[in-house]
Amino acid sequence: MFLSHKFSDVFFGLVFNSTINLNVSNLVNLNILSFFGILIIIGGLLIYYLIIDLMIYYSSFINISLRNKIALFIMCFLAYGIFELITKNYSVFFTLIFALVFIIGRGIYTNNGKVVFPAVVMISFIFATIVSVKLNTFESFKELEVRKTLLQKLENPTDSYALIAFDEIEDGIQEESAIIANLKSGKANTKELITLIGNKYLSGYLNKFNFKVFLFNQNDSLINQSNNQSIKDFKDLVENKSNKVTDYFYRKNNTFGNQNYFAIIPLKTDSNVIGTLVLDLKSKTLERFGAFPHILQNGIINPQSEFLDYSYAFFENKKLLTQYGSYIYDDFNTEFTAPIKQFVVLKKGIVDHLIYKPASNKTIVITHNSTTFWRELASLSFFFIIFVVFSIFLISYKWILQSLFAYHISFKNLRIKILASNNRILYKTRIQIALVLAVVSSLLIIGIITFSYISIQYTEQQQDFLESKIRIITSAFQDNSLQEVNASNKKNSISFDDFSKMYSADLNLFDLNGKLIYSTQNKLYSVGLIAERMDPNAYINLHIKKKSEFIQQENIRSLKYTSAYMPIKNADNNIIAYLQLPYFANQDDYNQKIGTFLNLLINIYVLVFVAVAFFAFVVANQITSPLSLIQESISKTVIGRKNNPIKWKRNDEIGSLITEYNAMIATLEENANKLAQSERETAWREMAKQVAHEIKNPLTPLRLGIQMLDRSWKDKDVKFDDKFNKFSKSFLEQIDSLSRIASEFSNFAKMPELKLEKLAVLSVLNKAVEVYSQMAHIKITCDESSLKDCMVLVDRDQLLRCFNNLLKNAIEAMPEGKAGLITINGIKEQHNIKIAVSDNGNGIPLNSRASIFVPNFTTKSSGTGLGLAFVKQAVENVKGNIYFTTEINVGTTFYITLPLVS
Repeated sequence: MFLSHKFSDVFFGLVFNSTINLNVSNLVNLNILSFFGILIIIGGLLIYYLIIDLMIYYSSFINISLRNKIALFIMCFLAYGIFELITKNYSVFFTLIFALVFIIGRGIYTNNGKVVFPAVVMISFIFATIVSVKLNTFESFKELEVRKTLLQKLENPTDSYALIAFDEIEDGIQEESAIIANLKSGKANTKELITLIGNKYLSGYLNKFNFKVFLFNQNDSLINQSNNQSIKDFKDLVENKSNKVTDYFYRKNNTFGNQNYFAIIPLKTDSNVIGTLVLDLKSKTLERFGAFPHILQNGIINPQSEFLDYSYAFFENKKLLTQYGSYIYDDFNTEFTAPIKQFVVLKKGIVDHLIYKPASNKTIVITHNSTTFWRELASLSFFFIIFVVFSIFLISYKWILQSLFAYHISFKNLRIKILASNNRILYKTRIQIALVLAVVSSLLIIGIITFSYISIQYTEQQQDFLESKIRIITSAFQDNSLQEVNASNKKNSISFDDFSKMYSADLNLFDLNGKLIYSTQNKLYSVGLIAERMDPNAYINLHIKKKSEFIQQENIRSLKYTSAYMPIKNADNNIIAYLQLPYFANQDDYNQKIGTFLNLLINIYVLVFVAVAFFAFVVANQITSPLSLIQESISKTVIGRKNNPIKWKRNDEIGSLITEYNAMIATLEENANKLAQSERETAWREMAKQVAHEIKNPLTPLRLGIQMLDRSWKDKDVKFDDKFNKFSKSFLEQIDSLSRIASEFSNFAKMPELKLEKLAVLSVLNKAVEVYSQMAHIKITCDESSLKDCMVLVDRDQLLRCFNNLLKNAIEAMPEGKAGLITINGIKEQHNIKIAVSDNGNGIPLNSRASIFVPNFTTKSSGTGLGLAFVKQAVENVKGNIYFTTEINVGTTFYITLPLVS
């Protein structure tokens, strides 16, 4: 848990101390930094997983039974859980960590560390839940701190962004030729002044202010205006109730809930003051927000974006002064209470309010939507998909690399690789993959079609909205009896601005040559973002192709928006200008709708994916369980033994297969019995023939000898006694031969009876060598050093008989008149000892080599053919091996390989 909390602290630092946007509930707003932050999270979780995996792996070497380890784990879980409850720190995080440890431990202890797909899904789900819960907790904490900062900005009436803008415009106003011309003429049109200053200087960010313009002459007299405003009132404010913020702009004090500024700007010609322009600015009660493109904010960050997701209100003496945002506050405050200079959070429905009282009679409230279950589900779904995909990639990266580099890239090789891989996948897994892919691919197709449909519908709705709006504005504009349109017509300019305010729309008017005449957003053109010309495509469609209306997508740098164009006609139905209605808010609206749709789609996909995966797992098991039953039965099928039939109650395809299997094992059992009987009869026939043949050989001389003795006895042969003695010795030799034959067959029949013991190979070998080394013309050489300390687990008598048989065969293979040389040596291998017995005899003929170990096969007239068959069977009974190499007229070497024991 200590390790888990340390990783949690690192994650908190990533969320709280960085500007990375990790709000995955709105995918459209994610940027490159967001995906970089997600990669950091994945890397951290991978390190965390590997550490836990290593700790559990090394715990497997602790000499404690698995049952005791599980009991200890449960005790630790309960103890820590009780501790968390007592200290009131219990959270789902604790339970998830123990569940994660349990799943990883189960994989190591029961699956020997092998990757199991259900475990991958469960681990990914646990990690996704942990990250989702922690992220929402940390984001909520961070959001509350951000809200406190914003609230303090609201408390402070100074707007630093406005001050920067004031400093930029005051010199331009001071030198504005149109205002100086009004002063010199002694006449001033208030509407013209408001239009001029509003469009040229107080647009953009300063559009948040309502303002009044007062023009005073050199004698401080108001020029040509109906009210009785005196410049002395503003000078008194400078001395008593205001703070100077720039050279000519001042901020009024005691303006809770509003930002009030005024400017006293001297107007000069040739360094002589000829008059004064006074601007009185007051922030709007409800800011018009969204129509003007955010790309224009005097070259600075748009501060209004800080309040995009918030609503706020000012209350004084419990009465609502001003409010901003989508949340509707009551005119009289009855619910927002807090101690002075302290922050209080009030949760109400789906929103929560942060309340702050700078004074006893003043209250500021800033409101934000609460984190909902669906938002948490969205982040859970997103991270679950990311972790599953990453896990699958991590597991299969070796296969992917091998697939890329082991074959030349071609369709044929790719198809072969896919088929080869498919053949290695279990049938059950293939069913699961097929079901999941079928559903997911269907959902993807539906999602793409739905996404396209929504995009098309949205575009069509925007076009219908713009068509309707520009038709209404154009009709009203033409009904205004506008006969002449040109840039010098001040009256028309004022009328144009009135139309813009009336319909809350930005408008541009172009002449027949496509040159800009009027614009409600002159700054777009004055700063050079757009040329003072009509869009070429729109001009071609309206002026050349004579279309009555045209709508298209346009952009200013990265800002995309939709523009509608219509021709303006005079009373004679002649086109005199072209009107443009740019709709700047549509991209933000589109992003918001698409983000909401994607979040909903991802949530549905994850729920469907989990449901389908579970369904595929159950269905695949149901389908393949009969096959597993059949496989288990087939694996237990043994020829010559009673095999139980499979019982299956359903009359389906599996039932037909099982019926055929049961019939097959019945037939197999019958045929096996017949085969066994036939083999036994054949074996007995062969054995009887061999025994008869071997017995017949000594019986023939016995019969001849008895007949000769009988004849000698009847004839009273004088040499009868000599013949009797001679034939008696021969009879004894033939009887000994019969006894030896009987012993050979008896010993061969007793082969399965083993008495295994640990013996030194050299001690047994020496006994055999001692017997045969006394024979004339035979020299036996044994390399005892190569066989020293070689211990084997064998039957002593059978091993001795093996050596006896090999030495006897080697001696018998010697041609007459040739000195026999037998060499014995040992070759130690990793776990075996190889004993080589070599002779310099005639070698084994080519046509006899394949049958040398077959029982009853012999190349000698007096042999039984059981010697080497006995050796082979005895060696294989102790898991050894025997083979030979031979060369005609050079000799033969037999190799016996036996397993060594410590």
